[in-house]
Amino acid sequence: MPIRVLVVDDHSVVRSGVASFINAQPDMTMVGEAGDCDGAVAETIATKPDLVLMDIRLGDCSGVDACRSIKATAPDVKVVMFTTYAELDLLRNAIDAGASGYVIKRMTLKSLAETIRRVMDGEELVIDERAQAALAGGGAEAHLAERLQRLSPQERRVLSLIADGLTNRQIANELSLAEKTVKNYVSALLHKLDMTRRAEAAAFRAAIDDMGDDD
Repeated sequence: MPIRVLVVDDHSVVRSGVASFINAQPDMTMVGEAGDCDGAVAETIATKPDLVLMDIRLGDCSGVDACRSIKATAPDVKVVMFTTYAELDLLRNAIDAGASGYVIKRMTLKSLAETIRRVMDGEELVIDERAQAALAGGGAEAHLAERLQRLSPQERRVLSLIADGLTNRQIANELSLAEKTVKNYVSALLHKLDMTRRAEAAAFRAAIDDMGDDD
């Protein structure tokens, strides 16, 4: 039976991108999605997932609180925190709430799938390598800022429009560019960010936005 995954994130474009990737895996299927804490608990009850992929900071509450509520309601459901923030306090709180994994959004989707499999194979706590490095090296914020600086101003504009869910044609219309030019910009920015998919770029942009919301 495929691993049943529920995705909880307050950015719809991230949910959509992750959903496409999850459903493309031969051993996984996405059974539901939610954008807030109440929805996360309700969807867990309704869809009975094996694993919940949970943003640690949601619009109405902390993903840690939602994790705690889910574990109280459905203790056998695994929760993996999917987050921008590589902070020791958040990691400890997530573990205390019953999370089985802690990964940061700038990891590759392939690595995310591997983390889900490891958790479902019974590993008690999985912390991805990039989260460990960020935790050891000063947190996610500096890493995100450094990667964003790799992009030209035009590439940053294209990145923002990708995060808004626009296609290459729509981006071309928005920026008054040829569609082929936009395609080249997308390829270039993915390469600079060490990514292969638009969904990864959208998640990265959403992570930047999350940090801006906290200012």
